Parts: sequence; C-alpha cells; structure tokens
Amino acid sequence: MSEPSKKLLPSEEHKAVAPSRAFMPGTRTAEQSEKLLTVVHALSDLVNTGLSRESLKICTELLRAGVDAKSLTKVIKTIRGEMKASAGSAEETASEVSQVRSSPGSVNQKAVEKPPAKDHA
Repeated sequence: MSEPSKKLLPSEEHKAVAPSRAFMPGTRTAEQSEKLLTVVHALSDLVNTGLSRESLKICTELLRAGVDAKSLTKVIKTIRGEMKASAGSAEETASEVSQVRSSPGSVNQKAVEKPPAKDHA
C-alpha cells in the first residue's frame, strides 16, 4: 500500500516549493541575470511584444524597483501609440513634400526660373 501524502501546514507551503535564486531580487549573479534576460527576451519574441532586449531590461528593473506592472503596460502602450502617430505624420509630410516637388509649376521650379527681363525704354 502507498503511504498517504503528508499535508503541509500553510506556514510550511513556501518551504515545499523553493523559488529559484535567479528570480529572487538581490540574489542574482550577473550570469544569472543575463540568462534570465535571455529567457524573458525569447518569451517576448514568441508573443511578439516588439520590445528590444534593452527595453525588456529596463522594464524588469522598473518592476524590481516596485513599479506596478499594469501601469508600466499602459505607459508602454501610450508611448507606442504616440510613436505611431508621429511616424504617420512624418510619412504624410514627406509624401506631401514629394508631391509638391514633382508637380509642374511647383515652388522649387518657380524659384529656379528667371523672371522676364524688363524693357527699360
């Protein structure tokens, strides 16, 4: 017969599953931190976050410092939205400039053309 499993008291549960030292703040070596960052970056790529390794490093440092994860997510989404809007308006401006330069009688062409000579009689 099998032996009944020992039931842990609530105060002993944390002893049954000891977290890896690599995930505990202040106890990581530089090598462990790099390995952890590599894993986090691989996961980030799998779910297509678009965050660079450096961005993820900054995010993990902010989280370790006590920044709320939901707040950090909102800030990242806001920054991305602003960057897309800025990139969109920059592309729009470049397109408009390109159209003006290529249109007949554009400002650039008029500036190059010499005005007709006045007849001084």
